[in-house]
Amino acid sequence: MRRNPQFPFSPISRDQALQLYDEGKQIYLVRTSLRPTIVTERVEIERGSDVFQIATAELELEKSREESLLQSSEKQFGIYQITERDPEHDYRFMGLDYVQKKGITVARADYDLIYAAPLTEKDTLDGIYERFNIQRPADFTGHSLSVSDVVVLNDGESVKAYYVDSIGFAELPDFFKERNIDLQKENLLNEELQEIEIFDKPGLFSNGRLRDEDVPEGLYRYDLRGSDYDPGQPITVEKTVVVNHAASVLMAEELDLGAEGRLELGEEGLNFTGAELTVREFMEEQQQKNNALIHGDSYHIAVEGHIGTWYAIDETEVGGEKFFLLEHEEHGDMAACVAVNEQGKLVAEDLWNGFDEDFQEAVQKYFSEKWNMPKKEDVVSEIIEKAVPVPNNSEKDYSDVPVYYEPFSYAKENDEVDLYRTSYRLNSECKQAIHEAIADNYDGMYLGDGAVDQVVRQYGMERVGYILANTLHHKSYDDRFSHSNKEWAEQVSTPEHNADRMTFRTDWVVDSHPAILDGFVTMYREELDAQKELEQEQPFVKQFYVVENLQAVPLKIERFGNLDDAMSQYQALPNHCMKALGVEKNPDPLPGSLDILQCKNGIDTILQKRFGLLWKRTGRTEKPPAQMFLSDMCGTRKVDGGGRLTRRLHPA
Repeated sequence: MRRNPQFPFSPISRDQALQLYDEGKQIYLVRTSLRPTIVTERVEIERGSDVFQIATAELELEKSREESLLQSSEKQFGIYQITERDPEHDYRFMGLDYVQKKGITVARADYDLIYAAPLTEKDTLDGIYERFNIQRPADFTGHSLSVSDVVVLNDGESVKAYYVDSIGFAELPDFFKERNIDLQKENLLNEELQEIEIFDKPGLFSNGRLRDEDVPEGLYRYDLRGSDYDPGQPITVEKTVVVNHAASVLMAEELDLGAEGRLELGEEGLNFTGAELTVREFMEEQQQKNNALIHGDSYHIAVEGHIGTWYAIDETEVGGEKFFLLEHEEHGDMAACVAVNEQGKLVAEDLWNGFDEDFQEAVQKYFSEKWNMPKKEDVVSEIIEKAVPVPNNSEKDYSDVPVYYEPFSYAKENDEVDLYRTSYRLNSECKQAIHEAIADNYDGMYLGDGAVDQVVRQYGMERVGYILANTLHHKSYDDRFSHSNKEWAEQVSTPEHNADRMTFRTDWVVDSHPAILDGFVTMYREELDAQKELEQEQPFVKQFYVVENLQAVPLKIERFGNLDDAMSQYQALPNHCMKALGVEKNPDPLPGSLDILQCKNGIDTILQKRFGLLWKRTGRTEKPPAQMFLSDMCGTRKVDGGGRLTRRLHPA
């Protein structure tokens, strides 16, 4: 059974955790509850989160012995030996020639400090080698001094490291390079800074200039730019500021600096809380906040009894408590989901259909045990039934919200987690709406004409089609669905429809009667064909626009009736400006920017996501040059300069 100790812990990185675990140290998971759990297998670290824990006392003991060796004014020597590594990177007992041929760097991170003692006059390198082979001290626990070991000599004035080679010794001037960087980070951890909030996000304020290489893992550095009139008065937050640098800040989470790469602070953007914290105290405080409760945006969640980490994809409230549906970060929908409460306690596992009947049974058991009522399941069931909220979303219009096809890993990497979760929730609601529309419009013999329109008005053609295709994808074995409808569903998962990322899930399968659902699919496809015919009657693009400089305030925008004029104006603008070319659609402009082409750092760049959105509207399957594509959407076929444009474009 895993023990849950109560002594103080210090955060460590995954690499540190692996090294210390290999050394026999006890490593702990960072749990969403306040009670950490011991790692019992190395794979839990390899597949786990980026941060783990170790007892602070054990970590300090390890550090103090090495600090004494390296920083003491008294003469000392130390012996380092390689810890066990995977065979591919193991160079134990190998000469320096072998190490260099393999392109391996001899680094402190690969070694343990095995022994340290006072340095006497007789302790030359050869003398130490002989002593630790023939007359090893009783308190020496390592193997006989051998090739690949490192001997460190501190003569009171300087510290030098020597590699025990096949013949003689070789000095290693960079052996402690990584450690020196770690010491710089350690110094910053102990520095006291002012606590701030930037747009309500917690951070620390430093009057000095901080560097990324000195920043501890888990924090994000930004610079504040001062005004021309008062360089000490911050007006914007940017990644790096050279001129008018007012301060540097450390943030607990990344800031979205937008397309311009900066945020205007205004009067409310930067607030000082009045508190002063060391960086270490700030990190521990943020960690405690993150570990205290799970919320809808949580990820890197460790679940007891399960390897790897999880992220929240849905939530519900039962009996006054919140429960979260978690999906595995590595395996995604290929693995069953689990459900936990706000404290991270596992409530249900092997969930393939969201908060289904299995979850209801598990949460009933959870409350029975919590309230100590093992023989009163009927009372618990009644409480659960009354407590489960029934949201009324029938009046809300989600038809313009696009389907998000990419997996969570892609969404997290591209800062689109909110889009992922919104789409996930709407997919679940759309599935239920289809089921209810069929129930509302089926009279026992026929499915009413308004069944499809009832759902499409609220969730849009794209999402309804995706849920129907998802359902037929999972029920391809059922002959009650027509062959033509199955073929259509398969086309939705072809390469041009993003098959490498498209996710199909069992919890988005409509569970209406297959024969009636097949009729619903047929009606949907008929409406889809009618909509395509209507769209073909007028070009998708209404007009083009060119923005002279996206960083200018106010923006200077010119509009054009055809692509050639817009492209000529775009190319006439200097490349040092962040210029852009975009479109407005028929019948009305889409909300927000629809830039298709931007000049970034002197390079013309296609914005692939927006390009893909417009390309999909054309109904074509091949991928033509960008200018031909835009010309097609304008109802023209002129491709002047298309080849030249294609060579200059770079996908974002």
